[in-house]
Amino acid sequence: MVANIPGLFLRKDKEDWEVKNLFYLATKSNDFKYKANRWLEEAEDLYRTSFQRDVGRILYSNAFRRLRTKTQVFCDPNTQHNRTRLTHTVEVAHLSRQVARTLRLNEDLTEAIALGHDLGHTPFGHAGERALNDCLSDKGGFSHNAQSVWVVEKFNHNRQINGRCIPGLNLTYGVKEGILKHTKLTTNLNEYEKFHPEDLPTLEGQVVNICDTLAYLYHDIDDGIRNSFINKDEVKYIWSQNTDLDYNRWYHHLINDLVNNSFERDVIKFSDGIEKTIKALKELLKEKVIMSGKIMSADNKAYELVCSMYEILINNHELIPDNKDNKYKMDNFGAANYSII
Repeated sequence: MVANIPGLFLRKDKEDWEVKNLFYLATKSNDFKYKANRWLEEAEDLYRTSFQRDVGRILYSNAFRRLRTKTQVFCDPNTQHNRTRLTHTVEVAHLSRQVARTLRLNEDLTEAIALGHDLGHTPFGHAGERALNDCLSDKGGFSHNAQSVWVVEKFNHNRQINGRCIPGLNLTYGVKEGILKHTKLTTNLNEYEKFHPEDLPTLEGQVVNICDTLAYLYHDIDDGIRNSFINKDEVKYIWSQNTDLDYNRWYHHLINDLVNNSFERDVIKFSDGIEKTIKALKELLKEKVIMSGKIMSADNKAYELVCSMYEILINNHELIPDNKDNKYKMDNFGAANYSII
């Protein structure tokens, strides 16, 4: 009855609009046989496309909210201005959607991938990831992109489909593929063959990959300057050594180059000149921030802490908080059979 109200823009209208207006290589929301396909079939929504529904499922999940306490690079309890894994994700999603819109790609698929790309990330950034990868070396290792897919496929979210509780969020194939491929897959290779990890992701997934880099490049420089690890003159010098473009709008130049170099192409990438400039800026960040004594010291402590927690909990299951989620994991994924390295 509601669907008959004149002027409502319904799911079917959006699907038809995409076919008529998006770039021909863009992913369409009506691709139910492939990218918009779900592991478990369910009735379609009256108003929202499949990818729009996935945005909501990720956004309202516990896994998404947990990102607010996870470190990006800087861990300082005395400031509220440094990025966290959550604010990084929001910035990636915002930028990714803007780029996708300009390139006439599927904004909703892009947003869903961006919001979910770090759901499986560890505390303490990549130091925590390295720690778990080492602790789990005899079980295939650990990588946050594979873990992110594990979270949305197997974690208990108390979601019911067709009257029964299911594992995971029942996301579309295209969203899970994009989450997995936002960085190179190095673990769980056999488990994720269904996503063909050797192939490029969709154009929407490629947008998220590059916007992930753009976002952390901007905010790590911003946080680095505010925390006195680097200064603007150092960044400006590196910029001027690699390009004649105006430094005062350096971030806009990177975005404009990405859009202009990728429009109506089958791959998303920067021009060679800007790629060189970005590499130089990354080297500056690595030297002045990532490899600085203060950050390295904090990362080493984080590494030791995660390894210690792993060893304690894997050998003393009674210390694991007794709740429904942890019981679900222990009962379904054999955590009790793990042995410490």
